[in-house]
Formats: sequence, C-alpha cells, structure tokens
Amino acid sequence: MKNLVKLAFVGITTLILGLSITRVGAQARYDFAGVYDVRGTNPDGSKYSDVVAVTDYGDGYRVDYGEGETGIATDFGTSIGIASQDKGIATITLLKIINNSQLEGYWQDYSHPKEGTETWTQR
Repeated sequence: MKNLVKLAFVGITTLILGLSITRVGAQARYDFAGVYDVRGTNPDGSKYSDVVAVTDYGDGYRVDYGEGETGIATDFGTSIGIASQDKGIATITLLKIINNSQLEGYWQDYSHPKEGTETWTQR
C-alpha cells in the first residue's frame, strides 16, 4: 500500500509540474507512442540499457520497461513525465525531445537522493 501511495504522489507531482511548466499557451502535442532503446547512467555512474514500449492509454501513455517495470505517463508539449515503480520503488522520469526520434532527460527514485540520466532512441 505504501508503494501505491508513493506512486500516486509521484504521478500527481509529474502532472502538476508538467501543467505548470507548459500550459502557458497552446502547444502541438508530440506522439510518444513507440518502442525505444534506452541508455542510461545510474547515480553511482554505472551504465545500463533497456528497451521501453510506450503505448497510448486514455489521455496519456502506459510505459512498459524490458526489465518488468511499468508506469504511466503524461506529455506536455515536447516533454513527457513518467511515474513508475522499479522493484517496488517509486521513480519519476522527465524527458524532452532533442530531435525527432530521441528523448533525453533525468530520473530519480525514492531510495536515492541523486538523479540518473537517460537517452531514449525510437526504433
């Protein structure tokens, strides 16, 4: 139950952040649905890779990571905020488009005070 509360908090925080940053004027929405190759760096400097599938889910997206992690996401203009759990630990990821097929940004989970980085390349 605690993890569900944490995940809900992270999701609400992501939504509020997104709305406060980008809802100043009408913006074109990018379609984030697709499969992405992910390269990342953990807060300790170690590297990892994964495959992520992003599918439409109501007004937002469902995010399924290759390692079994799942999440929900909302977009705001050319950025996306993802609330997920990794082995039961609440995680938030914020990514922006850096070109037509690549996303770049940061993530942080509830168990670590530092951020990691990720780059997603659409297949």
